[in-house]
Amino acid sequence: MVRGDSQTDPMRVAAITYGTEGDTRPFVALAGGLRRAGHSMVLATDPGALPPGCAARDRVELLPLHGSIRDQLAMSPMGDHVRSGAGFVAGTRVVRRLLRDHLADWTRTFVEIAADADVLVSSGLALPVAFNAADRLHLPVTLAAAQPFEPTRDFTLPILGHDLPRALRVPLGRLAGASTWMALRPMINTARDTIGLPPRRRAWTGFPQLIAVSPTLVPRPPDWPSRITVTGDWRLPVDIDYRPPDRLASFLALGEAPVYVGFGSMPVGQDTITAVLAGLDGRRAVLAGGWASIDDSSLPEGVLRIDHAPHDWLMPRVSVAIHHAGAGTSHAACRAGVPSVPVPFTADQPFWAARMRGLGVATNPLPARRVSSDGIRRAVGEAVHLTDAAHRVAALMSAEDGVTVAVRALEELVEG
Repeated sequence: MVRGDSQTDPMRVAAITYGTEGDTRPFVALAGGLRRAGHSMVLATDPGALPPGCAARDRVELLPLHGSIRDQLAMSPMGDHVRSGAGFVAGTRVVRRLLRDHLADWTRTFVEIAADADVLVSSGLALPVAFNAADRLHLPVTLAAAQPFEPTRDFTLPILGHDLPRALRVPLGRLAGASTWMALRPMINTARDTIGLPPRRRAWTGFPQLIAVSPTLVPRPPDWPSRITVTGDWRLPVDIDYRPPDRLASFLALGEAPVYVGFGSMPVGQDTITAVLAGLDGRRAVLAGGWASIDDSSLPEGVLRIDHAPHDWLMPRVSVAIHHAGAGTSHAACRAGVPSVPVPFTADQPFWAARMRGLGVATNPLPARRVSSDGIRRAVGEAVHLTDAAHRVAALMSAEDGVTVAVRALEELVEG
């Protein structure tokens, strides 16, 4: 990047995100890509959302935000909302309650963190924080999201839940944005007051967006403006030094490729786990514990529970993936050429379940509130016949490098 002379200067990025591992891990991947390109990034987040050592491996500087997302998901009403799969209105209430508790503090913290930055990068939930900081520090800011945020005629925005007729997708998407602004404006302006800014009367518009999703799964809509870049998903480099625990390596070596079962950061109860495993009818399975409540003593023979294993290492070694259809897990399964049985809970998960189904690499989704052993049994029986389509999608995704595209886009934004 050249700024004013023939010398290339390093870019300083301040980023903020809040949420589960799926909201946080992509920012760690971006930080690693920036470092490899000669830049630097500091990330404000909840460190508890990441597996141990995840950030340290890429030497990512984490600065903690107040509030544990894991604790919030374990308690009502946020956890109840996730478990119930409630829609846009209930989701807005949860976001408003979360920001009511933290927005002013996060804003003050991020202004201090970003004082020496050249550009700000923010996830969707933290955008009010980043916008306020950008106004205070006179810096460019971009949204970084693992789901589409801009309304389009091509598909319904994930935040709206159920699919809408083509003619309604843009106007209702804009209405959702306006409604969210009206709901959050009082607390946004309270936070602005704490950093010496006047109230804001209108929502921010026209800002650049880095949509960290695979263009194979979500081709760029032709009606999106040029300020929006579909980069490809942001994933950590494969850890060539990773060695699985002996019990996992032995389990994989002693039989046919197992089914993967994992629901990430979703607060899954024992009843759901029991129903899923019963529906496998004795198939071997690797159960990724995540944040689920699991009684290990109740696990049937042939099921190995693990705390964590890198998706890029484990997914190519399984036959079918039963998961919550989060953005990260969906991309990992598709990239590995593994067919999916989606069990979406909330947020953008129904969107990703539908995208995978549309590509022929997943069964129809099984709603988390009504998952049954019979449903799992039928879905797994269907999924094993989707392997050829899954391999075709994996071949298309193999050429994508979302982090590199995102780094170049940030360089262009700072360069002006």
